[in-house]
Amino acid sequence: MFEGDRGRRRAVALALIVALAFFFFVLQMVVEAQAFDSPVLPPVEDPEPAPAGTELVDVLLWMAFSGGSGVIAYWFIDRFRRDEWSAEFTRYVAFGVTALLAAVGFGLLVIMGYEPAPTDARAWVERLFSTCFVAVLMAQVIHARRDLAKREAA
Repeated sequence: MFEGDRGRRRAVALALIVALAFFFFVLQMVVEAQAFDSPVLPPVEDPEPAPAGTELVDVLLWMAFSGGSGVIAYWFIDRFRRDEWSAEFTRYVAFGVTALLAAVGFGLLVIMGYEPAPTDARAWVERLFSTCFVAVLMAQVIHARRDLAKREAA
């Protein structure tokens, strides 16, 4: 069904881009409101280092910077994949979901004050690109080690 349907692929890609753009717009508004001592949002204090463990900051760091978004994306795709999805389409969905989860993790780290906020639009683009790129790369490494190794062994 999706094998030759470029329009549907473009629609999915456009929807992911719009969702990311909206998320980053809201994130930038929150950061600016915190920077100007907004009465709506309290100022973010420099957090003290959290002890190692299974705290939210550890989960967000894993999700944003350590390949966790790829693990979550592949779990999501394994559960909700449709039979009519081609392997190529599934791969693109995995890229988009992985990048979106990594960006959300990074955004939550910034909002919660665990990660310093980029100073301008260019810095946001650079940080988000590097975060999403590493997440997609790590997801591909995990996929190759886990799924493709099973296929070769069978």
